[in-house]
Amino acid sequence: MARATLVSFLRRVGVMGVLLGLYYLLPWGPLQRLLGVLASVSLSFLGHEAPLVVTGGAPMLVLRGTAYELTANCTYADLVLCGAPFAWRGTLSVRRNLLRLLFLSIAVLCLDVARVSVAIHLAQSGYGWSWAHDGVDVALHASVLSGLVVSALSWDRQRTNPSFPGANPCLPQ
Repeated sequence: MARATLVSFLRRVGVMGVLLGLYYLLPWGPLQRLLGVLASVSLSFLGHEAPLVVTGGAPMLVLRGTAYELTANCTYADLVLCGAPFAWRGTLSVRRNLLRLLFLSIAVLCLDVARVSVAIHLAQSGYGWSWAHDGVDVALHASVLSGLVVSALSWDRQRTNPSFPGANPCLPQ
């Protein structure tokens, strides 16, 4: 790995650490409720009636007497915040980068709604929660984050080494 690419990578990791620290300080209630509403609708397409119950704590989806609490970790806000530095491209305008982050957020939200809905559907069908939820959760976190890291490293390598395969000679150096 070239020195410039390593420096860029370490800078991104540092920003990721700061954003992850912010994750624990911010309230995620509105996003938890949005996830609950969207998952409730999604579950209705899978044949489940899953009303969203919001009390003093985290929102819950209730199916056949089982309550599924939607915590801040369920929102995948941590994944978006950890991935943001790797989605950011220093040579693009702030506007273009904000659009990239918006797209990332929407894509992750859609993925998350599907994940929560399928996990609850499988749990209701008799599959163990650790398989239906936890295994898929780890796999999705690893896949999305590693995809963003590889993309960022490739971008950085192209920027610092125009002869790198796949580099675009039209990009300003």
